[in-house]
Amino acid sequence: MKHPLRERVMSFLQSRGYKQGSFKMYNRTYNELAHFMEQKKIAEYDNSVGYQFLQYRFLNRDYQTLTVREKLRYRHIDALNQLLESNEVRARTLKKPYEFGGEKGYPFRLFLKDLQSTGRQSASIRRSEIRLYDLYKYWVSADLDAATFGLQEGILYIQKLDKELTTGGREEAITKVRAFLFYMCERGLLPDNNPERWKELFKHRFLKSPKIPSVYTPQEVEAIINAIDRTTSRGKRDYAIILLGARYGLRNSDIRGLRFCNLDWENNRLCFAQQKTGKRVTLPLSEEVGMAIIDYIQHSRPKVDLPYVFLSFKTPYNPLAKNAVANTITEWMHNAGVDFATRRHGSHILRHSLATSLLSNEVTLPVISETLGHSNSQVTTAYLRVSVDLLRQCALDVPFIPTTIYDNLYGESK
Repeated sequence: MKHPLRERVMSFLQSRGYKQGSFKMYNRTYNELAHFMEQKKIAEYDNSVGYQFLQYRFLNRDYQTLTVREKLRYRHIDALNQLLESNEVRARTLKKPYEFGGEKGYPFRLFLKDLQSTGRQSASIRRSEIRLYDLYKYWVSADLDAATFGLQEGILYIQKLDKELTTGGREEAITKVRAFLFYMCERGLLPDNNPERWKELFKHRFLKSPKIPSVYTPQEVEAIINAIDRTTSRGKRDYAIILLGARYGLRNSDIRGLRFCNLDWENNRLCFAQQKTGKRVTLPLSEEVGMAIIDYIQHSRPKVDLPYVFLSFKTPYNPLAKNAVANTITEWMHNAGVDFATRRHGSHILRHSLATSLLSNEVTLPVISETLGHSNSQVTTAYLRVSVDLLRQCALDVPFIPTTIYDNLYGESK
């Protein structure tokens, strides 16, 4: 298989410092893929061909039963597919493929495709996929499909969720499955296509109480920043990462996804679209943060041709993994001696702490909302609950109650 896609994958491996052993494994997979395409008389490669090959190669075995080496074949095919879709290859953790096969899986495939077309975030679609796959497996085991999944079958499925899932898991499953059922009602696919009946059946059991954010004092945040060893390559990177979280409240995903094109040096601005919400945010690039990023880029960042600012510090050089920012912050918290035994720790604590600090300094909610990129100021009010001083300002004086009130309630005092 001498194909431009294959050559581009090999160039990618070379640019990222992969070892010869990895080249051999990728080539072995692509040689087998070429043989498969020749046997099946397939002239052009696309995503579906890759997954057909994997099913053929592993005899439709469940992904979880594969060995680590066998699972790498998915990564090799994934690299080809990424180049087809986005013209780049990003390192990403191998994920279990959820296959909604046959006629039973048809409405699931339609629904998920519709979610993708509406521009939903990939993480949200993935959560829907996971929860709906459980329903799909239930259909398969009970020999059900859209035409036979009625209200009685829905009751049995909810009983299954009650037995198997935690409260949080159940609530998420209810949300995802209910959206799917409404979708099928709109298309008349169910025995009962009245969405109100399904809404009443698949309802949340508990009212969600917003979590109180864990926050750290400005002194604790500064202690974390000052604990970073900026004489090392990793320290330069971590210092820039933590400053972005502490000074701007950037989310984990936005720090990891930061690209060079987001840095407007000429106008001293940071411009990007939030990964979670898609909202475009423009922030002033302070001298402190700008110099930290420059120091990292010039003296620490690996010399590889990747658009992402922050990379792993070990070969092969990749964009930061999902937990890298959280692990970095936690490690420097520990080095700074900041006590987090009774508080949450990780990437969001800098965001929470910044918001609370701004509130304490009497910065208005709309300004904080704009800084954090919240969809509206109502989201930002969650931080009011952790500011004791501001809560005190909301307290009302207890009115004077005359003793006659008690006399009327309990009779005259003797």
